[in-house]
Amino acid sequence: MNGLVRGIVERQLTERLTEAVRLAGVMIQPEDRGQLMLPSEAARVLGLRTNEVRGLAEAGILPGLRTIGGDRVFMEADVRRAADGLTKALGPSRQ
Repeated sequence: MNGLVRGIVERQLTERLTEAVRLAGVMIQPEDRGQLMLPSEAARVLGLRTNEVRGLAEAGILPGLRTIGGDRVFMEADVRRAADGLTKALGPSRQ
């Protein structure tokens, strides 16, 4: 994804997430909004396929959020914790 398209997508996701958070009454701090990851980005960090990341989210193993438009996003900190857990469970060769 080129920089311009990525910026537009990130802005749209942030706007959708902000609205979803407002409607749900959940508070996410503004500094957290810039730390969202798409499933494809989470998959790269975790060394998994995108559909495997979705499966982890559906199973409740990897916490995620849904935007009003239905897009799935993940907090970067949650993805990093999951990556650390995978590394510990599978050994350093997983990286």
